[in-house]
Amino acid sequence: MLKIKRPALDPALQAELTRRQANVDRGKAGADPWGDFTKHESKQDAAKISTVRAALRTVFHGKCAYCEADDASEIEHHWPKAPHSKLNDNRGTVAGTFRWENLMWSCHTCNSFECKGSHMKWNPSGRTLLLDPSTSGDDPFCYLTIEQKEDPDFKLGWMDPREELSDAAQARATYTLKRLKLNLRLTLLKGRARSIKRFNDLLASLREFGPDYAVRERRTVRVMFAELLAPEEPYLAGIRQQLRQDTALREELLTKMPELRELVEAWDLPPDDCAAL
Repeated sequence: MLKIKRPALDPALQAELTRRQANVDRGKAGADPWGDFTKHESKQDAAKISTVRAALRTVFHGKCAYCEADDASEIEHHWPKAPHSKLNDNRGTVAGTFRWENLMWSCHTCNSFECKGSHMKWNPSGRTLLLDPSTSGDDPFCYLTIEQKEDPDFKLGWMDPREELSDAAQARATYTLKRLKLNLRLTLLKGRARSIKRFNDLLASLREFGPDYAVRERRTVRVMFAELLAPEEPYLAGIRQQLRQDTALREELLTKMPELRELVEAWDLPPDDCAAL
């Protein structure tokens, strides 16, 4: 999970969402307002007209907002749009059905009953326990840590709550890990481990041979770093952790390959004030 900066939506798309939300609020949206909207989006897409789906895909770099998998293809509502007595204590609400800030880009698994779906719990202050990486104060870096080394007790890529969190922050970190099954889905664990290992292997080559060393098939260390650090690459959170915890490493990397700075800064956003949690 990576912190994401959510920009304002295109005015025409925002007007469409606002109109549809107003109809929902007045009880004049029909029996299936979300289904009607998805059909509308399909027609817009076929006509090569901008859609909310495309905007969300861009905001989240084509990856799942929750697990960073690169097979995301669905719009998910962070605050559930449908009340359910068992899944969300009837606190799901249609009031967020067409609210831009409530819409996430998600993979099918995270958006399914198995994981997020319509599930949600809240803390006593009314804040969702599940982290929203596009909301200020929910920077995953402040809540979660990713294991960087393989040892008998912890697998490379394993995620845990950060130490010294407040009770409230600890509850949110724990709920996020369990609800999304971030350590129980083998593809995620292997994906995070693979990303960290690729980064470390390239770093070793950079230090020994320099950025223009051809690793294989005439692809240099410089080129392979650019591929690995592209915003659309999955499972960058572990690399972000390394770059944030080791500022000397970050500067070493960007000094030797300055062309990567803009690329990295596209997804490695400045962290929130973690001490405030």
